[in-house]
Amino acid sequence: MSQLNRNLGPMLKETAKSEEVEKVDKKQSDHHEVNLKGTLISVFFVGIVIVAMWVAVYLMYVAR
Repeated sequence: MSQLNRNLGPMLKETAKSEEVEKVDKKQSDHHEVNLKGTLISVFFVGIVIVAMWVAVYLMYVAR
């Protein structure tokens, strides 16, 4: 029995490693399928607010 365990030990470790690699690959492929449209819209909104604030400050400076 101990001879069998010694022979199967490296094989079991390799199988566990390949399963971990498959899990990581699956997580990475799921990551690429994430919908980022909401993020893009939010970033544009924040950018527009910042530009509008700069324009408002500039117009107040010019008007004085």
